[in-house]
Amino acid sequence: MQVDQYYRDYWEHGQGKWTAREVAVIPAEVEHIRRHVQTGNRVLDVGCGDGRLASLIRERGAVYAGVDVSESAVRLCREKGLDVRQCDTTQIWPFPDDAFDAVTIFEVLEHLFRPDLCLAEARRVVRDGGLVIGSVPNAAVLPNRLLFAGGIFNPGGSPATSLRRPWQDAHIRFFTRSTLERLLRAEIGMADVAVTGKAFSWLAFPVAYRAHGWTRRLLDLASRPLAPLGRGWPSLFADRLYFRGTVRKSAP
Repeated sequence: MQVDQYYRDYWEHGQGKWTAREVAVIPAEVEHIRRHVQTGNRVLDVGCGDGRLASLIRERGAVYAGVDVSESAVRLCREKGLDVRQCDTTQIWPFPDDAFDAVTIFEVLEHLFRPDLCLAEARRVVRDGGLVIGSVPNAAVLPNRLLFAGGIFNPGGSPATSLRRPWQDAHIRFFTRSTLERLLRAEIGMADVAVTGKAFSWLAFPVAYRAHGWTRRLLDLASRPLAPLGRGWPSLFADRLYFRGTVRKSAP
């Protein structure tokens, strides 16, 4: 199956009873975008999907554009009036050099065969001094370490495939804090790289994430006193890693 066909089905039909269309913007994403996207910025949303981040970016007073490999996702965005183009995000993007002030790449790199090529394109289209921001799942978070110790691998792409059919999962590349930093610094040459973690939550653990009603509320309350662990020790306690890198094209 071709990549574009896979993601056409991914957006049109979902995986099992799960669909990417139901994924909401989470507080950590809101915080990251509000911190780094400024009024008047030209922002490219890479792997934009159905445009779930568009409203938040435009609320910042930024000019929004997006790219995605999925024809279905692009259609969903255009139905919302968004400026989105279809392209393979590991190939040349249809934008000139220095076209944007910032590129957002949230929950995308883990889906790509060559995430380094995607980041290299991000560096090309961002102006000198601009930012590349985004997130990836943390493959080495504590719940995954516990599962692996028991001989179970959890790629984490969707509830329908993560543990039941990992060989069909959408995640094909896996990152820890150190490998993400090495990719951004050594491979792509970004400056002022910062990698932070999402707040710790018991809901990131296997089975617990399926909780609902009062059980979910109890787990959420129990997580709050431990939330700083995700920021203080993200390699172990954060299930999502958030990154920021500055593009430097001229000598300091």
